Amino acid sequence: MNSPTLKWTPWGGVGEIGMNCMVLEFGDHAIPIDAGVMFADDNDYGIESIFADFEQLLQKYHPKEWFITHVHEDHIGAVPFIFLCAQLLGIAPPKIFAPPLAAALIREKIRDVLPLKYHGAIDQIHAVNIGDHVDLGPVKVTFVGVAHSTPQSTALAIEWRVSGRSEPVRLLHTGDFKEDLTQPRRGLIFDDQWRDYRPDLMFVDSTNANRSGHSTAESEIVGPLQTLIDRAPGRVFVTLFSSNVERVASLTKVARDGHRRLALAGRSLQTMMRLSEEVGLLKGEAYAGEVFCDVSDLKNLEDRRQMVICSGSQGELRSVLSRMANGTHPDFYVKENDTIIFSSKVIPGNEKLIFRLINRLISQGARVIWDESTGEDHPGPIHASGHGRREEIAALLKWVDPKVLIPVHGNVFQMKEVEKLARELRERGELSDVKIHSAENGDIFEFALDVSQFKEPERTRYAEYMPKFLRFDGFVSPSLDPFLRKRKRAASGGVVSVVIDQSGRFRTRIDGLAPQTGPRKDLLERAQKLVDDFCTSSYRQVSRRWPVGQEAEKLEQELSESLARDLRKVVGARPATIVHLVGL
Repeated sequence: MNSPTLKWTPWGGVGEIGMNCMVLEFGDHAIPIDAGVMFADDNDYGIESIFADFEQLLQKYHPKEWFITHVHEDHIGAVPFIFLCAQLLGIAPPKIFAPPLAAALIREKIRDVLPLKYHGAIDQIHAVNIGDHVDLGPVKVTFVGVAHSTPQSTALAIEWRVSGRSEPVRLLHTGDFKEDLTQPRRGLIFDDQWRDYRPDLMFVDSTNANRSGHSTAESEIVGPLQTLIDRAPGRVFVTLFSSNVERVASLTKVARDGHRRLALAGRSLQTMMRLSEEVGLLKGEAYAGEVFCDVSDLKNLEDRRQMVICSGSQGELRSVLSRMANGTHPDFYVKENDTIIFSSKVIPGNEKLIFRLINRLISQGARVIWDESTGEDHPGPIHASGHGRREEIAALLKWVDPKVLIPVHGNVFQMKEVEKLARELRERGELSDVKIHSAENGDIFEFALDVSQFKEPERTRYAEYMPKFLRFDGFVSPSLDPFLRKRKRAASGGVVSVVIDQSGRFRTRIDGLAPQTGPRKDLLERAQKLVDDFCTSSYRQVSRRWPVGQEAEKLEQELSESLARDLRKVVGARPATIVHLVGL
């Protein structure tokens, strides 16, 4: 009889920041975890976000359940497209289990992103409280609380009861975590009940593993923010991640103590606060009193009594801050006495957008304060990361003492820092004989089990290149779709279109291929001559037997590729080429 096997495959979020998605296989029962997006950069030609290929995932595993760890976009941003792909495949979608705030935001996203016919998917979203279990036959999943930068963040403790073993196979996926020593522990991963859990396999967040020491506690930034806001002579704008509900609570108290009225500006921020109230998070003294007001009410107050929490911390083009800087926001424009505080970190890849925005705001007279500010403009930390640093990762490893460790959720250099840290702890005798493995997206780790041990895994590749889905404005497309290749060619090499009719006439158009004036305009002239000669020779090739139907489509594609290659030799760029053969 063959030993049962545990398989793990990361579909995203390993060796990169964002797009978190992994699949665990317990025999024939597959459980995906998280369905996040990764935001595109300036070189991605209009792509808004990237996420795992759920069509392939659903076809391969046919999961009945899907688990979400917390509310951040790199963990839930692509959930609606699970249902879209399931509909396209004609299969039943999985049930989604998520903490209450994440579940509420997923329902909101389904209403916003998907057409009305998909809204029945909302019934598949199930809210699970911290400490609750989901029993799936031989597999039990427990939502364990973790400290993070958004409420109701969880780790997942998974137990698989295998026939012939006296103890279940135990797994621990930390999710995104930090150790906040200033907060009481209520069901958190550092509680005593998890100290003896000793997982057979542990996946650990690596995001801040390259940073030494201990992360800043959320409570430590309240004083510096209070100082900055008290000093501000006019209006104050604070931009942050919309999911940071606790920081909004702190800023509410700061506004009340400083006799300022507070408005929320930006749809994502307003949505998050509305949903937080719906799930019972906005309670207590922080939200009491007449502090909040509508944006429209601020104009009736003098500047030094106004405070706005707004979107734009990552330089998003349609955010409140960007529209202020561009002079296109209907309610706000930049004034000289404005103080603008970035209570956030720079997500890798967003540096250009953020500092371009900061420069525009400063040039219009605003006083802008961000994490790299110095002097009296920087009285202390103004942002607290939700990811533990090296000291916190070490504390967690020693707390649970895993048998097998796999770093996830981070760039390659960050995951390697976790491996290095674990080896150091093992050599100093602070960890047992932990086995450490590195992984890449698309790896398949297969662990064979028997009654006595958790064996070393076999590692294979699911695919050398894992296809992804790309979201544009209003639609999504597989990353291997020829459409994307054409779009990239158009962006980097221009567009050349050719129409040849059956009588031998032709029309051509060249856009963005070469300059029309200046010392290099000869390139355009040479390209035009090449295109004209191409039309003449192509007509001779096809005029004897004019193609129709699929034959015509195939020939048009071949001619387009041939024209692109010839143009590259002349102008050094490969444009998007379109050839049409038109019958009479």
